[in-house]
Amino acid sequence: MPSPGRLAGLCAVALALAGLPAPAGARLASPPFELALDSTAPIEGGSLTIAVERAGPAPPSAPERLDVYISVLRDGSPGWIYMTPSGAFVGKPAVFQSGVRGPTIPGLPVTLRGVGPPGWYLVRVQFIRAAAALPARRDYVYRPLLATVRVAPRADGGGTPLAVGGLGLLTLGVLAVIFLAAPREPRSLPPTSTQGAAQ
Repeated sequence: MPSPGRLAGLCAVALALAGLPAPAGARLASPPFELALDSTAPIEGGSLTIAVERAGPAPPSAPERLDVYISVLRDGSPGWIYMTPSGAFVGKPAVFQSGVRGPTIPGLPVTLRGVGPPGWYLVRVQFIRAAAALPARRDYVYRPLLATVRVAPRADGGGTPLAVGGLGLLTLGVLAVIFLAAPREPRSLPPTSTQGAAQ
């Protein structure tokens, strides 16, 4: 388990990179969902399943439609990578599911295979007002969900090539899209993923 200081530092970086200062984020409502990872200690080259589940009973009235973004930040990487509906990652904001309304998010859970390289990662889920051009702070409907996960090295000392590392895609320029600079492409290939059907 990471130290409290480590977790706080990673979450602070996540909030800063998201363009969501902590005091401002605190004024947003908590989402009616929970972020669940199937393992808190996946092994390099293994798999990691990401699920977003309803937290508590469904609200009495249907919520407004949301665009859901799922992104990952590797410790030491300059920017986020975003998951597309196919389970691939790209280096600019991309909607995972659009116009979501209901107790489940279509396309989840999703399993990333061949994760790596080793290190700390942040997984983030953003709930944005439907049809917003970008996941900007002004269009947040709820606070983002954040989870920290460490990918452990393989016991045999072998390495997972960057080309197959689902969580290890080093991306440059995601923030450039948000802050009006020119984006750059990810350095490696998208991961292999298996998506579950909505319940």
